[in-house]
Amino acid sequence: MKIVIATLTLLVCVFVSLGSCAYAQDRNWDGTPKQIAKEKRPLNRGGDFLIASSILLAVTVYDVEMTMRAGREGVKEGNPWARSFVEKGRAETYGYALAIDLVTLGIAYAIFKSKDPDTQRKWIVLPVIGIAGHAIGGTLNLAYCF
Repeated sequence: MKIVIATLTLLVCVFVSLGSCAYAQDRNWDGTPKQIAKEKRPLNRGGDFLIASSILLAVTVYDVEMTMRAGREGVKEGNPWARSFVEKGRAETYGYALAIDLVTLGIAYAIFKSKDPDTQRKWIVLPVIGIAGHAIGGTLNLAYCF
């Protein structure tokens, strides 16, 4: 039950924050809608990449900390590739998780900076997969943490 409540709380927080950000971006300071130009926005917006990277790294920290806390309760790591790092300690686990995140972000950045406009739009797929994986892993560990 705790996992369901934690997951729902996380989802509500994400959707509320995204909704308020989207609302704030298309409004003037007095609340009236902005007049948006008809020209297309450029595809290469570094802010989107920075936000996705920050969320991925934050969720990685969440996952590692919940894994370490569950490990103190005697729970074994479910990922066979990460199990040896988790058993060695926190520093090794961070090294493994952040190395994978940096490779993911490096590939996503190469796609982000691609010359082909159709390819540029697909850069977000890799960080979203990483965010989802770490969020699920960290949330599954909550049942053993509290």
